[in-house]
Amino acid sequence: DGVIELTERFPVFKQVAWDKVEYLFFPVHVDKHYRVYAADLRSQKTFLLDNMKPKPAVTKVDHCPMEKLILEYGAAFLAKHNIDFPLHDWEFLIADVPQQKGNDDCGVFACMFMEQ
Repeated sequence: DGVIELTERFPVFKQVAWDKVEYLFFPVHVDKHYRVYAADLRSQKTFLLDNMKPKPAVTKVDHCPMEKLILEYGAAFLAKHNIDFPLHDWEFLIADVPQQKGNDDCGVFACMFMEQ
């Protein structure tokens, strides 16, 4: 609830037509690496956008602990705007995105993924 309350303080969040939003983006910093989770509200798919994919390449995952947190946060946030957000029947996918060559590029890639 603290993060949700914090976002409500920023005027930009009050100007958004939340019922028209298609994606929620969640930049995450773990173990000195940025990655982005994107929740596609229309298709009920959650995507991991990571410029350092694990090897071997995986495209679908049956269980992702971060996905549960993302969906719960999305549901709580949208509930404050009276928007229904189902928490069941979501599919988790690892997106095919450009991979970084350097060691310090992950933050730039994360921003680029959200912009596109």
